[in-house]
Amino acid sequence: MRNRYLMIMAAVILASAFNQPVQAQAGLAIRAVAEAVELAAKKSGRVLSPAAKAGMEQTLGKAALQYGDNALLAAGEGGVELFEAGVKYGDDVWRLCAKVPGSARALAISPATLLPLAKRIGPDVLLLETKAPGLAAKAVQYFGDDGIHALARAGNPADMGRLIGYAGRAESDQARKMLLNGYLEQGGKFLDRVGWKTVMAGGLSTAAIVAAYKTSDGIQTGLVEVAKTRPEVFHKTVSAVIAPVATPLKLFLFALGCILLYPAAVIARRLAGHFRKRGNGMRD
Repeated sequence: MRNRYLMIMAAVILASAFNQPVQAQAGLAIRAVAEAVELAAKKSGRVLSPAAKAGMEQTLGKAALQYGDNALLAAGEGGVELFEAGVKYGDDVWRLCAKVPGSARALAISPATLLPLAKRIGPDVLLLETKAPGLAAKAVQYFGDDGIHALARAGNPADMGRLIGYAGRAESDQARKMLLNGYLEQGGKFLDRVGWKTVMAGGLSTAAIVAAYKTSDGIQTGLVEVAKTRPEVFHKTVSAVIAPVATPLKLFLFALGCILLYPAAVIARRLAGHFRKRGNGMRD
């Protein structure tokens, strides 16, 4: 009886937007719950028994009463597995997927991975999962909790696979932080300048990221950030950036020195010979 009461209350609340009499509202919303359960069954390719269907409708009615019609959207997207995850992991499943209904299927399939992250960081993890299916956990690993919030809101789904893939080949946490900052500032063009060939050939170094900044201001910003937080990385970065120039420059200076000093050495040798002959003559 209590479950039926909750179902009716949920139905009244959900259907109030249709401006129908209370009885009509209740009937309309109960049908909406039943249809969402049917969609969930189709999503999962399941045939529900009458008892299973009734139990799912009761569960969804309660969720809808608490979290609104987004719970219905999440149920249809998440499938039967979402209901099963709710039974196993509790009300957090419905609470979080109602915030990001598009993530319901991913949460239903991988609740053990996504639910702890979403509880700790918030629904931005699930939002990122909708942009980068199967990669949200890796993004948390590479960019940390703080980085996820900005990435979930500003990230372009078309860039997510490449960005997270580059981060996986970065040489250090500092390099990953610089990569994320560069992407958030300049978007996919920044990843283009980094270049997949560079990353695949030798991994992603801080030097490669600094070189990817388009303007001198960007390079200066990157170097200042590294110098402040990781002086030893700054030294390596500058060395790596100037190394291609430094070695040829050293060879050039050496050759130039040889060219300039050779005539002087010849003159000095001749003068030394002249003075030796003159000294010998005076002794005779």
